Amino acid sequence: LNEMNTRNFPGASTVIVKNGEVVWVESYGYADVANSVSVEDTTVFLLASVSKLFTGTAAMQLHENSTINLDTDINNYLPWSVQIPNFTNDFITARQLMTHTASIDDNWGVMSSFYGYPDPTISLSDCMANYFPTSGTNYDASNNFLNSAPGTTYDYSNMGSALNGYLVEASTGIPFDDYCANNIFDELCMENTAWHFSDFNPDQIATPHNFQNGNYNAINHYGFADYPNGQLRSTAMDLGNYMIAFLNGGTLGNNAILSSTSVSEMLSLQIPAIDSVSGLNWHKTKLYHSVGETMVWGHSGGEQGVSTYLYIDPQND
Repeated sequence: LNEMNTRNFPGASTVIVKNGEVVWVESYGYADVANSVSVEDTTVFLLASVSKLFTGTAAMQLHENSTINLDTDINNYLPWSVQIPNFTNDFITARQLMTHTASIDDNWGVMSSFYGYPDPTISLSDCMANYFPTSGTNYDASNNFLNSAPGTTYDYSNMGSALNGYLVEASTGIPFDDYCANNIFDELCMENTAWHFSDFNPDQIATPHNFQNGNYNAINHYGFADYPNGQLRSTAMDLGNYMIAFLNGGTLGNNAILSSTSVSEMLSLQIPAIDSVSGLNWHKTKLYHSVGETMVWGHSGGEQGVSTYLYIDPQND
């Protein structure tokens, strides 16, 4: 509660898993301040960039079943061609998208137009086709890309993560949100997890707020067309199942979303010469706690009225 007050969070939901089960779940404060609606364990929150873990999981599944190869040209799977200007002899790989080394830049001048309320009105496929190929209406050689060869520079990229999600859609012929529902959420009994606002009862979803002059002000629910980078919504309990699966080599009960080999690869340093903490979408970080410090794997997220953290400690399960 002190942390909530310090950071002006109106409400929060927390979960801890250990040895394959949920050992703690607690919710605090308000999901809707104006109407005094309390946060419950079933309250749905926007995950912001924690969503990228799920986008990476989907891509890893396709690598596992040989639908895609993480280290070949993504243009093999796309309906149009994407190249880094000035480096057209170099190709982009899914592994680069998953490690933020594809030399794709976030052009916020364009990306700010992708927002919709409560859901985006531009499709993922149109969003990508407008941004990446030279024929796209939002194509901008100097602002959509870095001036460096793919694979040589770490630069955190929301659009690169969105392209990774679209790669799943393009290579399977299944809309990205449906693919994740069928192959990740259903398998992990994540019944309150989905990519679009329209998939929920609106009463379930925490209202995002900003904090100004001592007051919490509700923000309209929103989404964005580049949604695989941050638009997933879920509950603490559902995320507990996802964490248990990763701690258990990709399985929850009798269901597997990944092989233990794939999980190990995602949770291993990929580009130590360029970035010392990057796995495949997961990042290694130091967690300070009451009796010292621990190295954990995970991701953080931030959006308007949203702050999220998901971390696992595989050594201690």
